[in-house]
Amino acid sequence: MHIYLIRHAESESNMGQTYGHPEDIRLTARGTRQACTVASALRSIEKIIVSDFARSQQTAEPVREKFPEAEYKVWHDVREFTYLDPRKFTTITSNKKQNLVEEYWERMDPFFADGGEAETFANFVDRVRRCIANLRKEILTTCVITHGNFIKLLLLLLSNHTEYIFRKSNREEIEMLMRAFYGRYKNEAYEIRNAEIIDITKLLQVTA
Repeated sequence: MHIYLIRHAESESNMGQTYGHPEDIRLTARGTRQACTVASALRSIEKIIVSDFARSQQTAEPVREKFPEAEYKVWHDVREFTYLDPRKFTTITSNKKQNLVEEYWERMDPFFADGGEAETFANFVDRVRRCIANLRKEILTTCVITHGNFIKLLLLLLSNHTEYIFRKSNREEIEMLMRAFYGRYKNEAYEIRNAEIIDITKLLQVTA
C-alpha cells in the first residue's frame, strides 16, 4: 500500500492568466499533457482522491482512464488554501494580485478571515490534520491529486511538527506554524512543481 500526493498539473493561474473563482481555474494545454505524464508514471492505483477544484479533477482524468476500476472520491478537505476573498481578484491577473498576497502575510494573523469564502490559516491547519488522520486509515494504494500549499503544510506537519498532528494547537503554536509555513511558502527550495508526485507512505507512519 502506498499513498501519493500529486500537485495538479499546470493551470491558467500558474501562467498568470486572468481567471474567475479559484474553484474554476482550468489546466493549460501544457497542463493537460502533464496530467497524461502523471498517469503514465503511476502503478496499481486503487483509489483516486481529488479536491473539488476543476484543475485537480482535470489532472485526474487520465489517471481515471488508466485505472477505471479505482475508487474515485472528491474530498473538500484537500482543496487549496484560499486565504483571500475570491471576490477581490476574479478580474485581475496573478501579478496584480501580489499586493493583496503581501498584505495578508504581513498581517501574519492565523485567525484572520479576509471575507467571503476565504479561510483562516487556523482552519487550514485543522483540515490538513483531518486529512492526515484519514489517510493514515487508508488500506488501498491511493493517489491524492491536490494543491501546492496543501502539500506544503501537510509535509511541514509530518516532517517537522508531528506533535501538532494529534491535537489541536493553542494560539502560540498556531502562530508558530503560520510563520514556519510562510518560510516554506517563500522558499523556492520547498516549491512543489506542477504534476509532482510525492510518496508519503513512510511519513504517515508517524505515531503520537
